Amino acid sequence: MHMRKMQRSILTLMICLAFVLAASTAMAASYYVSTSGNDGNNGSSSSPWRSVSHAASVAKARGDVINVLAGDFTDNNTCTLAQGVSIKGAGSGKTIIRTSAGTYIKAENSGTPVVDGSNSVTGIRFIGSGSNTGISSVGRSNQTFSANSFEGFGKPIVVHGKPYSWTASCGGKRPSSSAGYCDDDARTSTQPNDNEWARNIKINNNKVTNGLIQPSTIKDSEIGHNVIDNRATLKSCLGDLGMWWDNVDIHDNELYTQTISWNVIAIEAWMVQGNTKFRNNKTNGWFSIIKNPNGTKTPFSWQIVNNVFSSDAPVGVGSAGVRAAIESAFHVENVLIAGNYVENTGSNRTYQHAVGIWGYGINRNVHIRNNVFRNMRSDGIMVSATDTHAQLFDGDNIYVYNNVFDTCNNGSSQALYLEDGAGDLDNVFFKNNIVMNAATAVLVNANHSVSNVQVTHNLLHNATASKDYGSGAFSSVANNYTGQPEFDMTGNKPYPFYKPASDKCNLVNKGTNVGLSFSGSAPDLGAYEYVTVAPPSNLRVIRATK
Repeated sequence: MHMRKMQRSILTLMICLAFVLAASTAMAASYYVSTSGNDGNNGSSSSPWRSVSHAASVAKARGDVINVLAGDFTDNNTCTLAQGVSIKGAGSGKTIIRTSAGTYIKAENSGTPVVDGSNSVTGIRFIGSGSNTGISSVGRSNQTFSANSFEGFGKPIVVHGKPYSWTASCGGKRPSSSAGYCDDDARTSTQPNDNEWARNIKINNNKVTNGLIQPSTIKDSEIGHNVIDNRATLKSCLGDLGMWWDNVDIHDNELYTQTISWNVIAIEAWMVQGNTKFRNNKTNGWFSIIKNPNGTKTPFSWQIVNNVFSSDAPVGVGSAGVRAAIESAFHVENVLIAGNYVENTGSNRTYQHAVGIWGYGINRNVHIRNNVFRNMRSDGIMVSATDTHAQLFDGDNIYVYNNVFDTCNNGSSQALYLEDGAGDLDNVFFKNNIVMNAATAVLVNANHSVSNVQVTHNLLHNATASKDYGSGAFSSVANNYTGQPEFDMTGNKPYPFYKPASDKCNLVNKGTNVGLSFSGSAPDLGAYEYVTVAPPSNLRVIRATK
């Protein structure tokens, strides 16, 4: 009987909440802001306001929309945006807002849990005063910031669920507060609680000039089709330092930097998990995606796929340590790096390596496949276990399959360099690759523990298969071929330039089965399979009738 009463009470409460939400939505209004308006008006289409900040102080009901008409506005007051209120411009080429407010649009909630913000800001060109923040959203889910442009902001868009805390040294103890990061040992960091993530964040189709988009503690979100052009300033594009990204889709962005250095990064994100994807982006900078000691790792912690890294940007002063287009390291398990194209295009030789796996902690189950790496300043891939940090490097299961390495340091460096002086590195598999113009396909330089390195079924042109400086690490070096790879060599790089020229060329059916899909009797060598399109088998002649 008591259970039935409880069920009835819960049902009654849910019905009441539904009525409240429906009533709130029913009360929603559309307000208008115009250059010819006045903040003493009532905000209707016939009697619009003059400033968005005033409109935001009045529009408080969930579902309210502030329509900012075409025009050039100056508004130096902060717009405090209530939950459920949206700002809609006439288009980023038509509605312009200039502001010197420290933060222009503030959609923030203190404490937790994260609330349903249901805010959107669209269709506006924002012009800042040089270092201010355009939009700050803290503690709110369901946020959309799209089709805007930002100029003159230090941080055009900042989004956090629960703001994280940073501790330089936790002394081996976990922080008492969630979303607490320990720099001395990331393993002791404390994950955000389930109700502390900002979810369903959409940052799409924006144009940013000289500014940084900075998300943290975001989950199940999307950052896509943005153009961030920082070629005129020493700023990073995305993240820098973005912390805790879980199942975020970062795709089809164009990210340009003035240089590359430890302080200037196209994308920098730490504590990345939940199969976060970095896909189909274009950049002249570099990605630093690191650390996932505690979060979700299935099927991957993160994927870096089908991106183009094409650069002649100068390496920053004092930044010789910035060595890779893709840094994927430090407490990493289950990572996919696939289908990327990395190239140095000019005399600066921007990228020393295409991929760097180094640092400390576990670096396990890293899949590097179907990439094309062209004209590296040094080695194509560097795996380094030399860090003497208390958490020594523990590398295991590095799969390097079906890549093209086209010229490593003008022929004097390696496609894959394995360096070990402190940690442990086991089970490295280098198969079905094409190596051109390199000293060696795989070189092991170790005075510590490296074991079970296999180099098989690769095509070598102006390169040798392996070199070992006394480690005894190679368990198999066999079935490697020599000769000029018979690529298509027409059209764009990487595709179709690096695809097999025909079904009879020396790349087809020469590989070994490594668990990837293939056509024919065996996998092809290199990044692309040659697929013969068979004619349809069910053709029949139909006679035309008059």
